[in-house]
Amino acid sequence: MLTFIGTIKEPKGLHGEISLVDVPEGLRKIIKGTKAMIGYSEKFSHPFTIEHLKTANGKYLLKLKEISSPEKARSLKEQGIFINNASLEFSEETYKVDDLIGCSVFNCDSKERIGVLKEVLVLPANDVWLIALPDGELPIPVIIDVIKKVNITKKRIDIHLIDGLLDLKTFNEKRKETYRIDEN
Repeated sequence: MLTFIGTIKEPKGLHGEISLVDVPEGLRKIIKGTKAMIGYSEKFSHPFTIEHLKTANGKYLLKLKEISSPEKARSLKEQGIFINNASLEFSEETYKVDDLIGCSVFNCDSKERIGVLKEVLVLPANDVWLIALPDGELPIPVIIDVIKKVNITKKRIDIHLIDGLLDLKTFNEKRKETYRIDEN
């Protein structure tokens, strides 16, 4: 399974190093030679090889074997990087994007269960979480006004439904069959 480890911000230096943003808290290390997939989503990505990841003062610099110039690095700007879990080392108090999949999502105001988080879309402005509903799906922006609490141990996410958010709901009768919703 692949894990999102950051978004490419911009090239740094003359040899194709790139700065990363949106890096999960607690990312310590990526094993040299690790295969990475880079693209706007895991499904629409291309393979690269990690040479090194440097961290200093909360900033991350990544070097890819296939990228040797600032021009090539610039062509990857705003794309996400996805890596196999086994090649990553996180501190123990950190959760990864994959830990979110399958969490129950609740309305923090009414305490009502909304659905289950089924997919994370990594986008330039902010991530979007797709919530599977009994009759469709609801995309929710990962912003402080919406996401109020994440408890990975309990597999629970509490959100605030801001005005207009429910208008984004899409209906799909087949969704009920393809992604099981536990009504508990």
